Amino acid sequence: MSIVMFFMGLFGLGDGKTDKPDDGGASIAFEQNLRYADGARNVFDFAYPEAANGEIGLVLALHGGAWVSGDKGNETDVIKACAQKGYAAAAINYSYISENVHCDTIITEIGLALKAIEEYAEGKGMKITGVILRGESAGAHLAMLYAYTRAAQTKQQTGIDIKAVFDYCGPTSLDKVDMVGDLLLTSFGTEGIAAILSDLCGVTVNVNNCADSNVKAALAAVSPACFASSAVPTVICHGMADVLVPYLNAVMLDAELTEAGVEHTLISFPTSGHLLENDAAKMEQANSLFNEYCAKYLSSAK
Repeated sequence: MSIVMFFMGLFGLGDGKTDKPDDGGASIAFEQNLRYADGARNVFDFAYPEAANGEIGLVLALHGGAWVSGDKGNETDVIKACAQKGYAAAAINYSYISENVHCDTIITEIGLALKAIEEYAEGKGMKITGVILRGESAGAHLAMLYAYTRAAQTKQQTGIDIKAVFDYCGPTSLDKVDMVGDLLLTSFGTEGIAAILSDLCGVTVNVNNCADSNVKAALAAVSPACFASSAVPTVICHGMADVLVPYLNAVMLDAELTEAGVEHTLISFPTSGHLLENDAAKMEQANSLFNEYCAKYLSSAK
């Protein structure tokens, strides 16, 4: 069972445009392919309680796919579930990395998306106050990197507070040799992971130069753990049997956030891989904490 399926099952989810689940959650509206910038993939889906008016919190979901694949549709059930709990929720598509498109482009797009979502919500009578970012795999990496490096700028430009991040199996420490070593190579192959990391940071990376100081600096610039001192509250969910994004990523981020004195929780899934496919009790713990964070940090329409 995937991360999203666990999440929707434990949140209590109906289906359709104006759902009202049996647990008495809010009837919702769901709108697709709204534009936030001019790029081919610069679109978002938006779910919100039909009766929403005034201040409301936003959950922004970022899909995974190794920065080269995936779609916002993977997050539809998640954002509908959030809307039924009384929050606004959105999922965005972002540009895939390439020789000409690097991580900084996507981070800029996330900012543009937040501004567009804020303006769109305002047109519906909602005022977004706080945001919780959540993502899976590459999406988790982007959620953390944006929150840790752009929170102050976002608040200054839009008045919106980035309140917290939920990280599901995200890469956190790409500047460390162990993060670009054998465990990742088993999934992508030497050439594949080298190309992905090169496109991500904009500097040529290969198995022979990944310890070079210039390469490490470029990788550090796209490593969330390197910005722990400016992090927001974070929940880290990671499978201890993950061979795609090694569990050591979670351990390293946990250590950096602890040293920085940032509020955070590490939830380790002892028998799960990258999809958090096992350890249902741990996913229930993560979902319960997500509910707590939303209640603590986000205004609800209910």
